[in-house]
This record gives sequence, structure tokens and C-alpha cells, in this order.
Amino acid sequence: MTNKKIQELTDKLSYYFDQCKEKDLIIGNFIGWLLNESNLVEAGVSDDFLRELHKLTDSVDQFAIEMKHRLIKKMFEGYTGWDDPSMREQWANDLRDQLVEDLNNGKEADIANRAMMLYFLNRQAKNSR
Repeated sequence: MTNKKIQELTDKLSYYFDQCKEKDLIIGNFIGWLLNESNLVEAGVSDDFLRELHKLTDSVDQFAIEMKHRLIKKMFEGYTGWDDPSMREQWANDLRDQLVEDLNNGKEADIANRAMMLYFLNRQAKNSR
């Protein structure tokens, strides 16, 4: 693939990503475009690139399943309310503190779930200003 083709692909991906972010749309449209192999083949990406892309997306899909499993398990254990706007500051502090413990105990899915919660809480606070 030529440098020009790589730049064209990068520009197109950046454009779609920015459009989704600006309109606060689900990024699924962007991911769908990215994973449409015919778009990538047309852009001239290599077989190695396609293999790497599939490995990455498959890994994320498997990890997301584990994250959801952990979230649902905790929900059934009574852990709810993480997204209560009135508790945002307290939850954010608690979540940050828990990250260290999860890291020390090898709980990668819990770390990712807490990162998702912090992302949501911080985005919620930003949007309420």
C-alpha cells in the first residue's frame, strides 16, 4: 500500500470518527465501515493488516463478553446506582480507589468496567455543564 493510500484511508477514518463524535452518535457506524473488508481492500490494505484487524476486533469482542458477565454478576449481587448523577463525585472517587485493588488482583475485566464507569461519569459531568 502506498503512503498516499494510507493517508487517504487515515483521513477517511478520521472524518467518520469525528462525525460520529460531534453528533454524539453510536460509533458503531464507524466501526462497521472500518470492518467492512471491501472498504479496506479497496483502500489497498495488506492481508497482514486485515489479519491484525480481525485479531484485534475478536479480542475486544471476547473481552467485552467477560466485562458484561462481571457487570451482570455484580448487579445480581446488589451493586447498582453507579450512574446516579447526585453521587457522581463519590462514585468517581470510589471507582478510582478500587482500580488499584483490581490491578493488584489481576481483575482486568473489572478494571475495564470501572474505566467505562469513570468515562460515563466524567462525560455526564461534562455534558451537564
